Amino acid sequence: MEEIIEPRVLQDIEPRRRKLWAKWTDIIIFLVIIGVIIGLVVFIINKVTLKHDVTSAELVTNKVIADLGKRDGQAAYALGSSKFKSTYTATRLTQQFKAIELVTGGNPTVDQELHGSGPKGKTVVIIYKYPAHLAKLPYYVSVSVSEKSGSPWELQSISGSANESQLLQ
Repeated sequence: MEEIIEPRVLQDIEPRRRKLWAKWTDIIIFLVIIGVIIGLVVFIINKVTLKHDVTSAELVTNKVIADLGKRDGQAAYALGSSKFKSTYTATRLTQQFKAIELVTGGNPTVDQELHGSGPKGKTVVIIYKYPAHLAKLPYYVSVSVSEKSGSPWELQSISGSANESQLLQ
């Protein structure tokens, strides 16, 4: 004999399935919303931190550019990392700053900023553009600074060229 299910019992089973499905979708939607909120918080924190880091790095690069303008290799040398100091001397920097005096006249503007970070720390490269002066062409100076896990920003390299693309290599 076949068992006959009363229509009333079928009506009781169907709403339970709908309630269970609604609970799972509510949980999934809640988890997605929480994930989005966490992602936004991390993104905002990174942006605020990077803004502070770039501001600190810009202070050092601006100091190097000011030292270049004063032809003060000793002051720029003092901002250098140990690797930088093993490559250059303060006297050599002063001589190089004087050698490019004709093309680094006037006030430079920031042309490009490049930011990077990795396991060894953060690096900021700022390319300054000097206006066309006596050489009648603009001149670009790239200043690279880095920070290693909480240490102060240090000068890693400084280079110049009339061709900006050479500084981006």
